[in-house]
Amino acid sequence: MRRTIETICVIRFGSLGDLVLLTALLEALREGCPGAAISFVTKERYRPLFETDDRIDALHLLRGDGLKALFALRASMP
Repeated sequence: MRRTIETICVIRFGSLGDLVLLTALLEALREGCPGAAISFVTKERYRPLFETDDRIDALHLLRGDGLKALFALRASMP
């Protein structure tokens, strides 16, 4: 039996170059899993790059550094 992917979460906190390359992955995921909800997690400073990206259904932002920021991010996610 073939399973349908319902949810995908892409996490990338790294450098700007990595995020630019990641856009090809988002395109492939959207085409390959058209019914899946795609969430993307990245740093707050990269918000302008992704906040209007139609390939992403939910954008979650890491605000700050360290464990406190990670726990805050987790608490803000559904």
